[in-house]
Amino acid sequence: MATRLRTKLLLTGGLAVGLLVALVSVLYWTGFVLFQEWEFICQNTASQKGYTELFFGLKTDEWEVRSELARFIGESYPSELRYRWVPVERVPWGILGDRLPNRAIPDPGPIMRTRGRTFSQYVRSLSPVERKRLYDVLCSGAPQAYEQQIEGFMDWIIAESSKHHTEHPAPAAGVAR
Repeated sequence: MATRLRTKLLLTGGLAVGLLVALVSVLYWTGFVLFQEWEFICQNTASQKGYTELFFGLKTDEWEVRSELARFIGESYPSELRYRWVPVERVPWGILGDRLPNRAIPDPGPIMRTRGRTFSQYVRSLSPVERKRLYDVLCSGAPQAYEQQIEGFMDWIIAESSKHHTEHPAPAAGVAR
């Protein structure tokens, strides 16, 4: 009787393991997305946010980084602060923890060039009037004015990098570099 029970348990356990392996294999080969990480950027303020979305729709690990421009507008003109979030990246992860191919996300446009600390430094370098004008232009979405503001930012980066670039004199004779 004990041998029969043991055999039955082994068969049942083997069947369960086999079904589990088959299920994981099917999910793997069909590209099942267990969870995906999303990242967004605000076209009005250059703030960033994101979250992880599980396969059944639950959002976890939400995060947000307010830009210097968003902080300024929130403090000085709180009733005017508006976000316009657009997706930047979607990273899907499979059943075995492997990164799956990313599906195309539309290009969010020139605002992508503002990511990072450099944009915050640029905003801090502007007067309050210029900060407000920058925000108003970014909110307007007017393509030419929008592009001009981003170009102004890019020109500022070039000017700042040339200020900090120094020529290194050649080493004295006989001194290794």
